[in-house]
Amino acid sequence: MGIYILLPVVLIFIGSFGKKWFRTLLPQRITLEWYRTLFSEKIYLRSLEMSIFVGILTVLATAFLAIPTMYAVHTSERKSLRILFDAMVVLPIALSPIVLGIGLVQVDNWPSFSLVGTWQLLFLPT
Repeated sequence: MGIYILLPVVLIFIGSFGKKWFRTLLPQRITLEWYRTLFSEKIYLRSLEMSIFVGILTVLATAFLAIPTMYAVHTSERKSLRILFDAMVVLPIALSPIVLGIGLVQVDNWPSFSLVGTWQLLFLPT
């Protein structure tokens, strides 16, 4: 199962060194051109810095919230706290279809073609 996760990452890494990769198993020419461009252009450096900064902040915020929460849930005898925590764990799974549904409603709400408020919108996502 891990190969389904690692294989795309490995292929992208190998492809990042390729000059041309079309209809072949491996890139035809090896180059560092993409990395030279990445580290020489200011816009890419700024994006890289921002991604690393946001990643570090996310890890820190998650650690400060998750570790005390896990400790409290683990040591607590209150069943209501465990039920609340279980609901919070399921929330990201349940929230994605809701966000997708809102996006579909916005896509299907053109001025000349509006499905909002019609019965057809109920059957469109299915």
